[in-house]
Amino acid sequence: MSAALHEMPALARSRMNIGFIGLGRMGGPMSARLVANNYPLRVCDVNPEACAPSAAKGATVCATPAEVARQADLIVTSLPGPREVDSVMRGEEGIFSALRPGALLVETSTLAPAHSRALSALCLQAGAEYLDAPVSNGVAAAVRGDLTIMAGGSAQAYEKALPVLRCMASHVYHMGPVGAGNVAKLINQMIYLVYVASFCEAARLGDEWNLDVPKLVDVLRNSVAGRPLVTNWERRLEAGDLTPGFSIRRVLKDLQLCAEACAEKNYSAPLLETALNAFRKVGEAGFVESDLSALYAHAR
Repeated sequence: MSAALHEMPALARSRMNIGFIGLGRMGGPMSARLVANNYPLRVCDVNPEACAPSAAKGATVCATPAEVARQADLIVTSLPGPREVDSVMRGEEGIFSALRPGALLVETSTLAPAHSRALSALCLQAGAEYLDAPVSNGVAAAVRGDLTIMAGGSAQAYEKALPVLRCMASHVYHMGPVGAGNVAKLINQMIYLVYVASFCEAARLGDEWNLDVPKLVDVLRNSVAGRPLVTNWERRLEAGDLTPGFSIRRVLKDLQLCAEACAEKNYSAPLLETALNAFRKVGEAGFVESDLSALYAHAR
């Protein structure tokens, strides 16, 4: 479904007052999507100038998070990290000083699941609900309304927030109870950032071997390294299928050759070493002829 299209008619949208706190690089375009979809919007940011684009399109600027909370049925926050979240939530003029019973707080920052559970408990004390709903895909996707949102909270809270979330995202998932959205986001970050670290470590090996690195990157872009899910090996995790497509034995052979190429140039590759040890343990546990996805079930 296009993020610009969703089921909730304009009249129904107009009855829900939305607050948006944190209009930075991500929050600015996210809030703009809500204004464009005809939601009555109250906005607030520590930098008042950040509110100007939304105000120009009809949003009401509030001086404090409490002022937003006094009027909003649903509040979205988009903040840099835990310290800023606590300041906006728990400060003297924070959200919890004025949160209305029956309101829904949707926190889109990346937090620890325990932090989300603590915020949810404070919402419950105020007679409100909480949804952790971190986002992925970056600023350009926020502008397009093409984010992915991973939500944690009650089914009731999720359904209430869904029309709003669909204004900002092309993919919205209910992952489970409070904190589950943040766990999904942290897993996403873990995979992506370890991939980036591994990519850089390996590409530097190309430089050590005097390869044309831009050409190497183009090779990688058009190979499985550039599209790591293209071979669909991850689908085996769902089915528990260990029939070898790319067996652990072959993985170990290739990674050992990688290690030898590093050794010849006296090049340190700690991520390669970690991966080699992980696959070696799975092979030693009796899965050397299984698919490489056996690492999911048997690596500890």
